[in-house]
Amino acid sequence: MIQEKYIRENSNNYMIIESPEKSGDESYQIKMLLKNTVNKFLLINLKSINNSQRYCYDISSKQPLSRMYEGNNITYADVINIAMHISQITSVVNEFLLELDCIVLNARFIYMNISDKALYFTYYPYDEKDFGVSLRQLFEFILEHLDHSDKQAVMLTYGIYQKILQNDYNLKNLLENVLEDENTENYIENTLPKNIVNFDKNERSDKNERSEKNNRYDKNERIEKTALDKSNRNLPQGGLNNRYIIESVMPEVIEDEKEVRNTRIINIFMAIKAILIFTMIFVAFNVILPRYKVIKIGLVPAIVTISIILVLYKLLDIFYEKNKIYFTKIIKSKEEVEYCVPETKDDAPKASNYKGVTDKLSIETHLDYTCTQLLSDYLKDNSLLISCRLIAQDDLSNEKEISIRETPFILGSYATKCNYVLSNKLISRMHIRITKEKSSDTYFVEDLNSTNGTYVNEDKIEPNQKVQIKDGDILKLAVIQYRFTID
Repeated sequence: MIQEKYIRENSNNYMIIESPEKSGDESYQIKMLLKNTVNKFLLINLKSINNSQRYCYDISSKQPLSRMYEGNNITYADVINIAMHISQITSVVNEFLLELDCIVLNARFIYMNISDKALYFTYYPYDEKDFGVSLRQLFEFILEHLDHSDKQAVMLTYGIYQKILQNDYNLKNLLENVLEDENTENYIENTLPKNIVNFDKNERSDKNERSEKNNRYDKNERIEKTALDKSNRNLPQGGLNNRYIIESVMPEVIEDEKEVRNTRIINIFMAIKAILIFTMIFVAFNVILPRYKVIKIGLVPAIVTISIILVLYKLLDIFYEKNKIYFTKIIKSKEEVEYCVPETKDDAPKASNYKGVTDKLSIETHLDYTCTQLLSDYLKDNSLLISCRLIAQDDLSNEKEISIRETPFILGSYATKCNYVLSNKLISRMHIRITKEKSSDTYFVEDLNSTNGTYVNEDKIEPNQKVQIKDGDILKLAVIQYRFTID
């Protein structure tokens, strides 16, 4: 099992996973990820500490699927989004000569960018697990957290899940043969973010072009091409570019710090070293070649002078290493990122689109299933009724008091996923989560990869780390302070 840690450096958050390899022994897969920006995978850096390697995955402004879908809130559009991203990584893996089994499909290691719902996967080559098994477990997670009032989501997810159980699926398109109606293609194009749709359309258009050259189409390819052509004709002018800003979500201020060398101080430092070297060469020249000497200097004074110069040169190097921070300067930049989503339509596909799925799920017509999956097996209630409050200690909060009546309780600026919305530009979309242990009266607070950090009694906490809080503790979210009170 992968054991991860989390750290914050400046305004960036990182997930840390230990590596069994030593410095310089990196596998070609890791070298490929280090030297390239691989689409669909978390950016990775390599750090060597005490002769051991650590993989640092950049998770800034992203949230894991396990957190995004804690309750039963996965919708039809979410299932399509996840399935399409999984389908797309096959092309990426082939392009960069990576291994499918090294993709960690655990919902805890799949991260979502909240602004466009793009998914980023963790690639870790030292915990290989059969991709088919991982895929089945991921869709079991999706089944467990489905919004079961969304019948389309239920039918679609079960259709894919049953195909995975029977090993009867096309990994390059998990939605193939499950979504067969052209109206569903229109729904996908008008619902999902533009970058996801374009990626999938390019893959399918390449496939259709190759088929046209060979002049041979199978049934699924003809349906796919027809759906794409019709959806393109029916799409309004600039339809996928229409985006709107959710007013309830305040813009997130992303602060970036860049370390730049202070060239003026470094030039002075280098000039002093150059003078010392020139002086040493000049003294040595007068001793070695007395015929051309410019000044009169004996052998002993020359050796003493050269020794002093070497000592001074070494002392300068030591001084530079110990005070390297003074030879650099920090340049800070700020950017406000508005939360915007694609404009969607209400003409969702009807249940009749799922004739193929319902046929597959019929036990009477398909007796070859090894077992029947019960919907009730996946229904779990993780909420817990509690009674506590956050009392504002300044005038920066929306209200003087925030009542917390259930856990987990999430505070942030993203109305869709938060139990309480804080309208402040320094608050991240999902800033903190407050939880309580069912077996005790112990409460915890967890920073959710926030940009400007969370403090408990003035101590800054690391991202994704549960910290115990007690009655009377002071919580600070960026600049807003609250006193935690248990009723």
